[in-house]
Order: sequence, then structure tokens, then C-alpha cells
Amino acid sequence: MYDVAPDKADEVTRRLARFAREYPGNAAANYYYALSLRRRTTQGHSAGADKEAGKLLLQATQLRPDWADAHYQLGLLYEDELQPVNAIHEYQIAVRLQPGLAKAHYRLAHLYERNGQRQLARSEFQAFEALNAHGSSSR
Repeated sequence: MYDVAPDKADEVTRRLARFAREYPGNAAANYYYALSLRRRTTQGHSAGADKEAGKLLLQATQLRPDWADAHYQLGLLYEDELQPVNAIHEYQIAVRLQPGLAKAHYRLAHLYERNGQRQLARSEFQAFEALNAHGSSSR
């Protein structure tokens, strides 16, 4: 959305915020508002948005524990916040729920490698490569 209509980004974020406020028990409302906040943060807006995004993503994973991409996004946020243990945990959940999620295998492999867990890293890199070789659409 941001690449297609950047001039509408503020309005989209406002609408997603309202949606999340009106439907706090809706996992999708929390998830998409969190993604919008994260995207805005990477573009230099609202420094405190990641904290709010973290709460929203956590809420989304609690409401829908089977949503692999929500766990993956929470892992990304934890990784950005330099919380590798939490990031690893979320990526592990994501790959357990959706084994074809190549990007989660890739991030998990890098974190294992940084933590000196070479065998686990190798295993995750192999999973990532195998998925890429088969043209996984879950990247």
C-alpha cells in the first residue's frame, strides 16, 4: 500500500487505528494496524510506534495463536529491539505453524548463527535453501 499510494498512508493508519480500537478482539485489526505502525516507523515517523506495534502483534498472536505471519512479524520486531531470545521463539513458532515460510527459516538461521548455534543455523539455512529451490510462495 505504501509503495502504491504513499500520500494515503496517514489516512490508512488512522483508519486502521480506529478499526483496532473498535474491535480489540479482532486479530486482523491488531495485526494490520501494527504493520502500518511498523512501516511508518521505518519511514521516520513516530518513534514510540514500535512499542505500540509490539502490543498489537502480541495481542494478534494471543487472539490467533495459529497465525504464522503474526508470529513472524513479532519476531522481526523483537529482532529490531535486540531481543534475540524472544525473536527466536517467535520464528520457531512461525516455522512450526507454517514450515514453508522461507523467510522465517532464514531469520532463524541468522539468529542461531549469531548465538553460536551452528548446527541449528545450518539446519535452518538448508530448509531455507530447499524452499527456495522449490519456489516456495510463502516467502
